[in-house]
Amino acid sequence: MVATARAAGALTQRHFAGFREMEIGIKGPADFVSDADRESELLIRERLGDLYPDWSFTGEEFPPVDKADQEYRWLVDPIDGTTNFVNGMHYTISIALRRGNATIAGALYNPVSDEMFTAIRGQGAYLNGVRLQVSVQADVGLFAVGTGLP
Repeated sequence: MVATARAAGALTQRHFAGFREMEIGIKGPADFVSDADRESELLIRERLGDLYPDWSFTGEEFPPVDKADQEYRWLVDPIDGTTNFVNGMHYTISIALRRGNATIAGALYNPVSDEMFTAIRGQGAYLNGVRLQVSVQADVGLFAVGTGLP
């Protein structure tokens, strides 16, 4: 999963550097899709499919692939933050693995900053291999929250 997210990040970064020349479409209000979205999803689908050919796959850009083994399903957003991407801002490659109704693993890769967030159910979350810690801050009024617009 991690190697696949990195490969998709490398692919999208080639487009990111020249994003003005790529084909960009609009799916809805402030909902863009680019060549890079489609190419990234195809790369991820191919790599994960080679490793786990019997597992199902749901991406954002193409119809789902339902396999005999419905217990395991990859959930993928090939460019999470396409609006950011087409505007030259940070974005991620998002890959999750579900078993039944539970998400059991995930990887979020920000190729702009080379940050890889990973998690396995029951084993914690990591940033570039370093375990993340939950804040001890209990007062919600003191939390810092970030968001992206639109």
